[in-house]
Amino acid sequence: MNSAHYEYDGEVSMNNHLIHISFDNGHLLTDVEEAFVESGKNCASSYFDGVSDEVVSVNLTDFDEYMVSCRNDDQNLDNLQPIPSSSATFTTSSTDHLEFGWISCPTSGPKTAHNLAVYAEEEWMKDFARLNETYIQDGISKNEAASYASGNATGFVNCGPHYSGGALFFFT
Repeated sequence: MNSAHYEYDGEVSMNNHLIHISFDNGHLLTDVEEAFVESGKNCASSYFDGVSDEVVSVNLTDFDEYMVSCRNDDQNLDNLQPIPSSSATFTTSSTDHLEFGWISCPTSGPKTAHNLAVYAEEEWMKDFARLNETYIQDGISKNEAASYASGNATGFVNCGPHYSGGALFFFT
């Protein structure tokens, strides 16, 4: 086994970890946003329960106080967990952080760092979705399945060592 293969394994592992972190951070932000919106809808709905449809005006001070109190009591906002799902998005493009000195992947277009990063993120999402579904079918809870899938997904299934990079390394 040559040096390119050893370097490739480390680079793939590091890149998968960076994609995983970016994915989990994006999902946590999505969860917080969804929970906050849902909490507001529930609080507003409960404020107007039992109020006649003929009400023309609302005391905004009372409504504001009720909304603050209601949201403070909302247990769902206190129990948010960063559980990934296929609806997650990446918080920032991993393009700036991923390394491709030892990795060769089948991308469409030029093999720039940006194109390779986009390819890796898309493949990672596909692998995550596949693993997540498999774990759920095996009887694992949705939260555990998503957590396992996020930790085990890879964006480099169809990639291999970049041997010409290894040759340049050897001769320098």
